Amino acid sequence: MLGKHATRPVSSLIETLAILARLYRGRDTVPDDPFGMILWENVGYLIDDERRAALFAEFTERVGLCADDIAAARDTVLLDIARCAGMRPEERVAKRRRIAQITTARAGGDLNAALATLTPAKAAALLRAYPAIGEPGADKIMLFAGLDVRPAVDSNGVRAMLRLGLCREGKSYGVSYRAATAALRTHGKATRAWFTDTYRALKAHGRAVCKRSEPLCVACALSRTCPRTKLKGSY
Repeated sequence: MLGKHATRPVSSLIETLAILARLYRGRDTVPDDPFGMILWENVGYLIDDERRAALFAEFTERVGLCADDIAAARDTVLLDIARCAGMRPEERVAKRRRIAQITTARAGGDLNAALATLTPAKAAALLRAYPAIGEPGADKIMLFAGLDVRPAVDSNGVRAMLRLGLCREGKSYGVSYRAATAALRTHGKATRAWFTDTYRALKAHGRAVCKRSEPLCVACALSRTCPRTKLKGSY
């Protein structure tokens, strides 16, 4: 990561993200309702989006997409699906039960309807109570579900922004994440369309090119202006 190194000029943020948006337009598809997005995040562990989509479709068909469906589902069915989605399947079953419990107890059984009645601050707080969501996940759901116009970045996007010099690295991931969203909020375009396009583009770039290990700098469209090429030995 860039760590202590200076960030690039503010003007380059819009230009850089415009290039990425053109390259990766329309390459990320996820459910667009809050409850569906929570299940999407919890359906598997360390799997790609293609496998995640297949498991989500199977979960939808065999279990359903509401709290009552999950609460009524047999453990054998939930475990069978979870075993196809990575390590620790029993923990995923427990998380799905927890999702149903939170929805019933705190959202009257219908999270999507409940969120529509809350202020953005209270809605985000409720979302953070769910497994595997946290601050980044809550921001993403608030943005993509149209509950608030706010920046969101996934871990691949944060890594790309740090390497591109678009924000400073913090002492923890949480600090780096907030630096990334602050840069987008302050210097980006405050529209839902721009924030969602930026989220998709940064995520896709971080996965395909600006990888955690062995990034493909030679193939990167931003290699000529990326600070990483000038900071040999910093990674």
